[in-house]
Amino acid sequence: IRNDRFEMRFNERFYKVTPDVLIKDHMPFDPVYQFLSYPLSHKEFIESSPATGKTWFNYKDSLQHHLSLSAMEQRSAELRRLEAAGIQNDQLLKRQLYLKKSLQHFASRDASEEGRQLFKTASDTYKEFLVHKNKQFSTASETELRSMLDSMMQSIKAARALLTELEPKTDQQRQFKAGNLSSLDRLWAQLTREREFVDQYFATEPDKRKLMFAKKQTN
Repeated sequence: IRNDRFEMRFNERFYKVTPDVLIKDHMPFDPVYQFLSYPLSHKEFIESSPATGKTWFNYKDSLQHHLSLSAMEQRSAELRRLEAAGIQNDQLLKRQLYLKKSLQHFASRDASEEGRQLFKTASDTYKEFLVHKNKQFSTASETELRSMLDSMMQSIKAARALLTELEPKTDQQRQFKAGNLSSLDRLWAQLTREREFVDQYFATEPDKRKLMFAKKQTN
């Protein structure tokens, strides 16, 4: 800027600058991106006083490993390195909070997806169960039917536990959580009734079992 006017001028200061030079006045949030065999902590950078006798750091291998991780794993690793290097100012604190919120978001998204898959598995199995029931259990043994019921109820329990732990941030997320928990509860109630029916069915004399289905249909 000259005479309160911006003038574009070429500056080659940062052209092919080496990491050991750039670190004098530029510090990345993640120490691995210092590209140094002896990286600085945030305190060392701020105070311009590198410690002596450091352990050699293989940043090339660390970077290669870092890039092979998932997005969630990368942010988790960055947070770990950031905190190890020291939270020395507001910018670092903001980055720390951002990474923690990102990880919470990933965890919530993963929990939501896992819960949805468990609910779908239970629902699909219930459809198979109803096929056997419509055929008056002539196509499945007692062991198979009880195994299906146990599997469905375990899936419902697991899905409910995952959804209960979610901490919604928006009204849409709160509605999603409430709606899914309600669906899980309805299916659980239905499965409880089906289990009672199966218990009663196999406790009844074989020649009277078909009457149970006729009674069920008239209720």
